[in-house]
Amino acid sequence: MKTIYHVFADRTDEFYDSRKDAEDAYGHLEGAGHENLRLYKELIDEKGDMVSEDCLKATGEFPF
Repeated sequence: MKTIYHVFADRTDEFYDSRKDAEDAYGHLEGAGHENLRLYKELIDEKGDMVSEDCLKATGEFPF
C-alpha cells in the first residue's frame, strides 16, 4: 500500500508523495485565489487502485 496526497481545484489536479508538499501546494492555490479546493489523503494498493480516501482540507464548493 502507498499513501499519496491529492490536491485539486477547478481545472487543477496534482498528486504528491509527502503531506508537506501537498500542504504547500494547497496554500499556493488558495493564495492564488482558487475558491474551490480540496486536499485528500489516498491509500493506493499494488494495482494502483484507490482503497480509501480522507478529506484533510476543503475550501468552497466541490471543484469541477
